[in-house]
Amino acid sequence: MSWRAAHGHARRCGRLAVLESPPSDELRSAMPIPPVRGDRDTGGRFLPGNRAGAAKRFKAGARGALPALEKQGDPAARAALAFARRYAAHRRVELAAAHGGTLSAGVGAMIESAGELLALARYWSARGLAEASPDFARLAATLIAGQRQAERDAWELASREASQRRVDYHAALAALVPEGK
Repeated sequence: MSWRAAHGHARRCGRLAVLESPPSDELRSAMPIPPVRGDRDTGGRFLPGNRAGAAKRFKAGARGALPALEKQGDPAARAALAFARRYAAHRRVELAAAHGGTLSAGVGAMIESAGELLALARYWSARGLAEASPDFARLAATLIAGQRQAERDAWELASREASQRRVDYHAALAALVPEGK
């Protein structure tokens, strides 16, 4: 639709402009022809050398953009976080063995957080000793308390989920076995 100068009967009646919808064959193209540059093929996939891929940006991985930020940090803190990942992996295996072999993503995330809290507590405790800072020691104690709570929460959630899985398994098994056998 567009506003045009009035013509014909509308002009004779004193109108200055009219709102018209031209036929579809007279409409301007929505895309300039030819396109400026085709970044995608006919299926909509990006072509090699496209502008979006050439732009430097964080690549999404298992932990998103966090590794790029960690690389900018203190080497001792990076070592502590590497310890946290090893600890969390070991702790997930222990919890899975204790609770029926599987853990939910929520329990895994809690264990990951607990590992990071433990590692950061050790880091800030060491910094507190190195710099004789009671503030860092207090921070380390707070982080340890948070770590213990995260571990307790993960254990409790894992045990509740395991008991629910056992109930569902027995109900499903009972439904498969005909009555009287």
